Amino acid sequence: MNQIGLVRELDDTAWYACQHRSRRRGERAAAGRMLAAQCFCIAALLASLALWTGPSQFDTALRAVVAAGAAVVGWQAAAIRRPGFTVPFAIIFLLFNPFVNLFNLAGAWKPGILAAAIGVFALSGIWLRPDLKHSNRL
Repeated sequence: MNQIGLVRELDDTAWYACQHRSRRRGERAAAGRMLAAQCFCIAALLASLALWTGPSQFDTALRAVVAAGAAVVGWQAAAIRRPGFTVPFAIIFLLFNPFVNLFNLAGAWKPGILAAAIGVFALSGIWLRPDLKHSNRL
């Protein structure tokens, strides 16, 4: 009887350790996806900012990329309960929505909007970092 209890305790310990490793691996994967979305959106916005002189033929693609990235990062900010970043990403999503054009990307105020979006994505990369301490054991 005592031996069965010991085996059950060891099985529970191994199960909890496996669950913990799996959860940490999922957290790291989610952090990697969020960082990739942020970097990809920053790169797209910087490329558009460098070529801002006239109406671009890639406006719809830029809008789709930035809106998708804002949705991903905004969803993650909502999941970790950071409304200070959820609201700006919701606004970026609405501004860059490729289906409903709220503004024209060819205007003289395009650099300001793009720079503000770059700033929000960059700040989110700094302040939305998940706590991944002790994750090097995975």
